[in-house]
Amino acid sequence: MTFEDLRRGGKTTFKVNYEFPNAKKVLDKKIDVPGYKKQVKLVVYETKEKLDYKRNSPLNIAGILIKTGGSILDNSLFKFENDSAGSYFYGECISEEIDDILRSEDSSILQMGRSGIDWSNEYAQLLMKTIERAIEPLIEEKKKELAKKKKTELTKENQKLFNELSKLFNDIFKEELGDEGKTDLDIEDVFEEKVFIKPEVMNLLPKNSRTACFYAHENIVKKQGELVKIYAVRQKILVLDEKIYLERHKKYSNMFIGKFKIKGLNIGDEDVIEAALGDEKALCEVKVKEELGKKPRGPPKPSKQGNITGFDYDLDPNPNQRAYHNIKNGKIVIFTQFPGVSNYVGEDLKEIKTDMGRMLLCEIVCEAMFRRIAKEQMKKGEAVIFGESDADAYQNLINDLQKKHLNKVYNLVMNYDFESKEE
Repeated sequence: MTFEDLRRGGKTTFKVNYEFPNAKKVLDKKIDVPGYKKQVKLVVYETKEKLDYKRNSPLNIAGILIKTGGSILDNSLFKFENDSAGSYFYGECISEEIDDILRSEDSSILQMGRSGIDWSNEYAQLLMKTIERAIEPLIEEKKKELAKKKKTELTKENQKLFNELSKLFNDIFKEELGDEGKTDLDIEDVFEEKVFIKPEVMNLLPKNSRTACFYAHENIVKKQGELVKIYAVRQKILVLDEKIYLERHKKYSNMFIGKFKIKGLNIGDEDVIEAALGDEKALCEVKVKEELGKKPRGPPKPSKQGNITGFDYDLDPNPNQRAYHNIKNGKIVIFTQFPGVSNYVGEDLKEIKTDMGRMLLCEIVCEAMFRRIAKEQMKKGEAVIFGESDADAYQNLINDLQKKHLNKVYNLVMNYDFESKEE
């Protein structure tokens, strides 16, 4: 590389070298992106040492480079960016489809400042999910390898506090992102080559109707046609639309959708709705209740909407952050080996009864939860965004969530009486 001083006339030459990490190739294949003809080529390497990775940093070594034939557009670890095991992988994904999109003068796949991929774009979302599915087995295997220290179970008294925190966080999540039971198509569903109804379970008020959606992959529609027949197995629910015709989904071109209505009759009635597209069938459970909104007792289960199922700790000796929300099992994981954390909450979270332990616990779990909500809000485009970049918008959303909900968490944790809660 040569720099020339045009004013003084001098030249300075530097030799630029890049030494690749010590790594082995663990993946090299072409993969389909649902709904698009052109495959992407994905190459992934696994390293012995942990690589640098920080969200939105241009200096990252870990991560998957998103490339076209002529340029590098982005670098990301996607949903694994907060997972310590993800920082042991780097590679590239070459997409000719992005090249075609840009050549057609459609720049919506890029951020406004052309600083990277706009991951809310339809193709970008499908590409992201395709890559995540391909590298997830590699990262899960790495996580098992890194789990060297033996963990102890959380104490019963601490577990009760965490149960209360889970309930509070689920209420916050619901308030910010909406309730479960939506009929919208999730990005994960685009990969399902089968028929299904959303929501899978419906609660109705007596004499009231509700809309459900039937979905089918285009490969099934080509074989079975577009006519769907719907009926109630026990005849205790009234089906208002017994026949519907599917239409291509407006956002996901490889999926078809059809809407139908059902009506509840008597309180306590239970039934199963069956929808048939040729030989393919989908089911939906329906109950008629006096009032909606009451949830069954017991621990919450993880869902695509993001339920918090509990808390756990991780003894990774070199974590990237203090905590994160594990979408797969629904738990908020606290990395107790992060500098300064174990000093106040303990290596196994047994010191959270102290004032300092309580305060740090609040700070850490809110950090993880609000990051997750902010990401979902940006992904769905439901947030009003101010700032010069995605990073600014992301931080602004987190700040707003802190102002709105932080006191609720502090009030619960700081005033929690461990003694009175013991059995």
